[in-house]
Amino acid sequence: MSVSTLVKLAWAGRHADRFRLVFTALGAALGTVAMLAAATVYWLPATEIITPLPGGYTIEMHHRYTSGLLNDTAARPWFAAFLLVLALPALVFAAQSARLGAPARDRRLMAIRLAGATPGQLRLIAVAETAVACVLGALVGIGAYFALRQLAPGPVLFNPDADPYDFPGWRPGNGLVLRLPLPSDALPPVWVFPAVAVCIPVLAAALTTIALRRLTITPLAVTRLPRVRGLRWWPLAAIAAGFGLLALHRILGRVDFGDKDVTLPLSAWSAVILLGVGVSLCAVPLGQLAARIALRHLRSAAPQLAARWIIADPWNGSRSLAVALVAVCGAATAIEGISYGRSIGMTGRALNGDVQRFGLLALAMTLLVAVAGLLFAIVEGLLTRRRALASLVAAGAPTAVLARAVLWQALLPTVPAVALAILVGQTAIATAETLPSPSDPIWAQTALGVGAIAGIAAAASLSLIVLRSTVKVTELRLE
Repeated sequence: MSVSTLVKLAWAGRHADRFRLVFTALGAALGTVAMLAAATVYWLPATEIITPLPGGYTIEMHHRYTSGLLNDTAARPWFAAFLLVLALPALVFAAQSARLGAPARDRRLMAIRLAGATPGQLRLIAVAETAVACVLGALVGIGAYFALRQLAPGPVLFNPDADPYDFPGWRPGNGLVLRLPLPSDALPPVWVFPAVAVCIPVLAAALTTIALRRLTITPLAVTRLPRVRGLRWWPLAAIAAGFGLLALHRILGRVDFGDKDVTLPLSAWSAVILLGVGVSLCAVPLGQLAARIALRHLRSAAPQLAARWIIADPWNGSRSLAVALVAVCGAATAIEGISYGRSIGMTGRALNGDVQRFGLLALAMTLLVAVAGLLFAIVEGLLTRRRALASLVAAGAPTAVLARAVLWQALLPTVPAVALAILVGQTAIATAETLPSPSDPIWAQTALGVGAIAGIAAAASLSLIVLRSTVKVTELRLE
């Protein structure tokens, strides 16, 4: 199969396929901008200029930015790593949007298989579709990066005393100085741009290959291997084990046992990993449990339908929901830790206003991308079940009942999972606290939970637009 034929087959399709390519490219563009921003911060010139002298050396500080995060050379690698982590939700969004309109794409691949293509060539077509969209998205992201540099504000007057990490005594004179709000005066190395443009499609192709591993395409049918599993509690067991390691970490910090430089970091990071894995996957068992409770105790049609859908496919939308749960848990941990630090008069980088504003922006972006990915997962489920939904409407089921069932399906696993994520974030800090925490974070944690649940409910509500076209009786004639 030639390259031109491969690209033509990959880009063939109807409106749903066009939307899939556009949203996949959008996710790749967002990931590209995040990666290039991380590279820019990492390769900023050093703030400290060391001048050797006969009897020693002098250090001269050249702060160029209004943010203490950008002026602190030691903090830049961590800041860049955090920006790099923000690219992960964008890539998950690209992978999730690649499943938009999957039924129509499967029928198209089945027709190509009937024409003589091998299963390997079909997977190559699907991978090429995602890779080409991501290449275009990466190029758009590079263009957007340079456009944002041009639109970045110029130098502004800044009071150095407002930055707790500034050192006005090392600079002649006091008063207002010119600073840049963003690092628009620096660029990463040239090789970073082609590296990012290649890295994004490769990662997307790998994710597509993983997503297609359970898909079997024959000349007459497309079969997805079912993922129906029993109720598994190991994510919740991982959370319990993480708290056990946190308790062990606190004990090791008080007693004289082993090398504390090894035992304390090992126990702390092991606890963080276990808590992160448990929180990210807890929606699946909690959703199954909530569905079984709804089947037993709720007799109306909408929760009964939603519970059946969840039990049939508990992993639907779990990737995007996992990103949202990790973000909620991290935000709950930060809220509790910052409030505790202020109550005991601590000073540090976490209490800096720049850090908190950036953390709030990162949380909002992560939740927005996760909610968008969850929207695509719900739409994919509606398109996959369109014949069954049309049959229900033809048999007399009201469309309003199906709409409420979609909302129940989104909220049954979300509400307990978000509550557990916030509880884990609070308890993780509480294990290290020796003084009572103020009551102020309770309102912040409540607002965090309500906001996350409201965002997921909004995504489910937007999917109802697709439901109207899905339940038409004419869908019964389509195959």
